[in-house]
Amino acid sequence: LNALKAAKASDLAHLQELARTIREYEQVIIEDRLEKEKTRKKREQDDLELKSIIKLQAWWRGTMVRREIGGFRLPKKEKDDGKDS
Repeated sequence: LNALKAAKASDLAHLQELARTIREYEQVIIEDRLEKEKTRKKREQDDLELKSIIKLQAWWRGTMVRREIGGFRLPKKEKDDGKDS
């Protein structure tokens, strides 16, 4: 009977050690998931900002070309007299 009690106590201690280890692993998993989610959101935000910046630059360049301001002048069209060369 004493041997069974000792085995039970040993098993209980081992079970508690395993439970503590599992809780530590779960905490690491949760932290890793949060970090990955944070990284994913930052990457999505960066992509959105880049897309917005590109649209803004394209709009501004279009405005510059239409108003012929700065180095964004439309090339002059050569007048053709309608003669075949």
